[in-house]
Amino acid sequence: MILNINQKGEKYLANVVCNRLTLASSEELKEQVKPILSTPGVEVTVDLSGVKFIDSSGVGSLIALAKQAKISGSTLNITNLEDGVKELFTLLRL
Repeated sequence: MILNINQKGEKYLANVVCNRLTLASSEELKEQVKPILSTPGVEVTVDLSGVKFIDSSGVGSLIALAKQAKISGSTLNITNLEDGVKELFTLLRL
């Protein structure tokens, strides 16, 4: 398991506990968070504080989660980006 999810009411905190968000781990992230985001009005915060590297599948999974949140009327926040990951998000204009 690469993810710890805690819930307080309508708010969820998903802590990614691996240092690389690649194909296998990003699929697990998407499979666990997408059903939560399908509920209108929930807020999910994905904490990437331990993630040092994200590949294209990791970025794709986060984009898919953002789209799901928009469709269902929920909120997705991505927090605590490491410098390298933050730079990638900036380059991709995310």
